[in-house]
Amino acid sequence: MKKAFLIAATCFVTLTSPTYAGVPSQSISFTGPANWVPGTQVTLDVSLTFTGYSSIGFDHYIDVSSQISPFLSVVSVTYFAPFSHGSPGPWPLNSDFGSNNGSPQNPPAPPGTYHTTSIVFALAAGAPLGHYTISTSTVNPRASLVSDSEFNEYPIPAATFNFDVVPEPGTFALLGLGIVGGSLFLKRRRKQS
Repeated sequence: MKKAFLIAATCFVTLTSPTYAGVPSQSISFTGPANWVPGTQVTLDVSLTFTGYSSIGFDHYIDVSSQISPFLSVVSVTYFAPFSHGSPGPWPLNSDFGSNNGSPQNPPAPPGTYHTTSIVFALAAGAPLGHYTISTSTVNPRASLVSDSEFNEYPIPAATFNFDVVPEPGTFALLGLGIVGGSLFLKRRRKQS
């Protein structure tokens, strides 16, 4: 009896999920390094997943906190098929809104998951160390959305990517050398006294 109930419950959940029920759903995800070093460039990959319709394009806008935005800029954006017709830039980045990555598509792309863009960020040398978040905007007039083949627009829920601005490894090496050198100096001084 338990086995039959478990099988029936699994089938019900599967058949009523957005993927099987034909209910539109969409999401964006980011992948990239978790630690960013000031004075370097970092690539963040963007993937789009949608179900329940075919898409002719999507837009996503990026928000960053005001603490890191003066130190962060978009160097380049590479688009991938089938969403390969993106805006040519430039891509300003500030505390309100960032990169507009519209990608019109013709013919419509079928439901699925697509690696749509790679965004290269430059992090300025004076960037403050700390924990930061990049997220997609959900607020009009710069709401992130996917358009279907009938020009309906589906809002994309907020997606986030967390990263830490950390000192370059050379800073740790210099700190280590300073500690070792200071220790040797103190040891030698104690022997002389």
